[in-house]
Amino acid sequence: MRSKVIMFITIVLFISSIVACKGNITEKSMPEIGIPPNEMNTKVQLSAPDGWNKFKTGDNVSLVVKDISSDQILFKSDYGDRLFIYEDNNWKEIRDGTDYPEGSIILNPFANDPFKNGATIIWPQLPDTSKPVALRIILVGNVYRNGQMTDEVTAGYIDVNLKP
Repeated sequence: MRSKVIMFITIVLFISSIVACKGNITEKSMPEIGIPPNEMNTKVQLSAPDGWNKFKTGDNVSLVVKDISSDQILFKSDYGDRLFIYEDNNWKEIRDGTDYPEGSIILNPFANDPFKNGATIIWPQLPDTSKPVALRIILVGNVYRNGQMTDEVTAGYIDVNLKP
């Protein structure tokens, strides 16, 4: 009996270490977009609500965008979106097929007011929709102060797993 318990614990620890290593790929590496990784998710927070998404490879991804800073954030109408998939130990940028209107969006600090959230739809143009994929979505904007866009760039990212 004791040997079965030890074997079970060994298997659980082994599987946990594999899962932990796989999960750390996203934390240890970030696509190079000119924004320091330590700036990511400090002013902008993204979520992909289950009720809004099917998480299918041939479908769009709907996001809630929240300004968690004390400043306003200015985004292009596409929220400055950058989409990446992780292939062969490298980030590969892919295109967003959504047709956005001209203009910009200013998000106010969230301050626990759900009416101050932004929202967007991303349509990733995946190279192969028959395979599951981990998609990293990065939205890039500028801090907006005193009615002016500043040079201070910020970004938020989210990883979503899509399945055929």
